[in-house]
Order: sequence, then C-alpha cells, then structure tokens
Amino acid sequence: MENEKIEFPLVVFPNGIQEIICDLEHESGYPVPYTAAALFHAFSSAIGNSCVCRFKENWVTAPILFTVLVGGPGSIKTHPVSFAMRPLAGRDRVSLSDYAHQLERYRSTSPDQRGAKPVPRQRIVRDTTMEALVKVLKTNPAGVCVCVDELKGWLNSFNRYRNGGGDMEAWLSLFTGESIVVNRKSQDDIDSVSSPFASVIGTIQPGILPKVFQSDLDNGFFPRLLFVLNPKDGEPVLWKEEEDLPSGAADRWAYILAPIMNYADAFNDGTEHGITYTFDSSARSFLVDWQNRGEKKCADDGASHSVEFLRKIETYIIRFSLIIQVMRDADKGIFGNNNSIGPESAILSTLLADYYLSTIQEVYELVITGGEDIERKIRFFSALDGTFTSAQALAIAAHMGISRRTVFRMLEVGKDDPFIKKLRHGVYQKIQ
Repeated sequence: MENEKIEFPLVVFPNGIQEIICDLEHESGYPVPYTAAALFHAFSSAIGNSCVCRFKENWVTAPILFTVLVGGPGSIKTHPVSFAMRPLAGRDRVSLSDYAHQLERYRSTSPDQRGAKPVPRQRIVRDTTMEALVKVLKTNPAGVCVCVDELKGWLNSFNRYRNGGGDMEAWLSLFTGESIVVNRKSQDDIDSVSSPFASVIGTIQPGILPKVFQSDLDNGFFPRLLFVLNPKDGEPVLWKEEEDLPSGAADRWAYILAPIMNYADAFNDGTEHGITYTFDSSARSFLVDWQNRGEKKCADDGASHSVEFLRKIETYIIRFSLIIQVMRDADKGIFGNNNSIGPESAILSTLLADYYLSTIQEVYELVITGGEDIERKIRFFSALDGTFTSAQALAIAAHMGISRRTVFRMLEVGKDDPFIKKLRHGVYQKIQ
C-alpha cells in the first residue's frame, strides 16, 4: 500500500498542549514530531489502567503504546521524552522517597506492631528485566511506562529467546494487556499480574533499524511499534539564544497532566475504581467506516505487510480515541464526569492512525532495503557533478522525487564508501 508522507497531526491535542509543542520547537529546537509523540505517550502513561475503553463486549483495552522515535545522532530525540515524562518522574521521586521512609519505620518497629508492609509506588521504570518489571507491576495496578533511551538493546534482547519463549512472548502479552506469569528461580516462586499496563517509549537510529528487524519482520512484533520520524532529520541542529525551556512550559505541562495523575494515583491506592469509556453510535460508525475503507484498499493493493500494519493500527485506533477523549475531557474540566467517546475523538484518532501507517511503511522500506535503494542511489549520484554541495544534492533530489531525509542518509559517508567522500562540511566528491 502506497502511503503518502504525513505530518504529525497536532490537531489531536487541545490548544494548550499544541502551544507547548510549538514553544518547545521555537525556543528550544525540539522537533515537533518527537515532542508531540512524547507528550501523547506521556498522557497515555499517566492514564494507565485507570481508564479503559470498550469497543465491543469482549474488546476492552487500556491505552498501551509502544512508541519509537527514529533519528540520527544528535537529532534531539531524548530531550522531548525527558520533558514529557517530567511530571511522572517528579511524582515518582516523592512517592519513592516516602516509601523509603515508611520502610525504614516498618523495619524499626517490632513485628507485633508493624501493620501492613509499605508498598512502593512508581509510574516510570528504566531499562529492566521482565522479572523485575512484573514485580513492579504487581504493586502498581495503574501500570508503568518503560523508558529506554536506546531501544537497540531492548529489541536485541528478544533474539536470545527465539527458540525458548521469553521476553518476546511476554512483551506480546503486555501489548494486549493479557495476564502475564513469570517463573522465578523455581516453579514455587511465581509472579503474575492479571491486567498489566506497560507502555514503552525509546529512541533508535535509522541505520540500526535494518540490523535489528531484517530477520524478524514476520514475528508479529514490528507492526506493534509506533514509529515517529522527523522530516528535518539530517539538517543542522542550531543552538538557541533562549534558555533551555520556554518560560513556564514545564509548569504548564505538569498542570495539564495533574488531574490525570491524581486519578491514577487514587486508582493505585484503591480509592478509585477506574472509568470504562464506551463509544457513542456516531464515533463507532466513523471508525467502522475508516476500518472498512482501509481493509478494501489493502485488498486492492495486494501487499500482505500493509494488511498486517493496518490491523495493528486498528487496535491502536481504539486506544488513540480513548487518550484523545480523556485529553479533551481534562481540557474542558469534565474529566471524571464523562465516560463516552464522541465522534470528534474518533475522527482525530484516524488522523493519528494515518500518520503512523505512513511512518511504519517508510521504516519497513528502510528495513527491507538495508537502508538504501542501490539502483536509485546510483542514478542519484550519476546526476551529480564530480564535486557538489549538499544544497546541489537536494536540488537534484527534488527533481527525482527523493526526500530530504533520504538525501542526508545517502550523504552519510562511511569507511570505504564506494560512492563519495566528504571534503569538508557540506561539500562532497564523487569516487570515479
């Protein structure tokens, strides 16, 4: 299926969040797609299991997302994630500090006067083993977000279990929110979680994608990833005169997220039972129509991988609708007083679904070609002068229908490059 490249649809956010995204780009240079995806992911992680949605009687889902920010070295991928997660990380610092004090008091109290052992509360975990993750999920029913700075290690860890189950199967279960069981040390030592919520967000460089995925495109995991691409990746990253963050941006984001985090904290403590959203008839009809049109287009195109991508996005689009509805409710001050997903949220969710269908198609092409189309690369370099600049290369590429991102990828000169050598910044010479 041929998907035209689409920009991240900022319209899915209320105006206040859109303003934060634009401020971070203008004043701090944060790429819009990375910031938008990170804020959306953080919002879903703040919700966790405290809000779920029912599309059909037997189709109930929490807003679990597996988000991957793709970009070259130094492309400002990590900063937007850190900013987005800051309110959750702040809560963790307070709760884990309280837990340490409570545990100290518990241990210093005589056994007959202790009462219940304190329970650690946290919403973010870093690089972790499956065994450790399940242990955290047992004491945090609202769920957690797994933040992985470099996803290469996380993805490569799956390869160690191809013949014996393990992390791959566990993460496939976590994606669907199915119960998970981990046997620890012996069959008598078992951890299990009936309704786990574990979202994942991290970064990866485009050159690594073929190495990670080329041998594993058929295991069903690749289509579960939401890839975020920056159209300006490869362009110079210029420092800004302003301070690191726009004035008040962090406070504004924390304020927006506060009611959602408060509710999830109460859900963790058992003082709130959670909200189950359902779709009104108009929202349901819109999503059914979108899905039917997508399935028919895939059938006409005849590309099996496109069908697989669509069907995973069909799962995500229900989750997108829930997240967008909760954002809209919070923006209107009615969060907690509504449990219906309306047509506006459904419409906006399809825009986001179309974006991610576009990006996964682009990443798929990158993976199956090993990162480059050799014939197209030869035609491209043949059209250039013996010595050329990056600006001249971009002008030629525009006439050949080659994207800016692809051009900068082609101009990445490695050792023993058979096509070009770099003379100085922005100037190259063809190898005859």
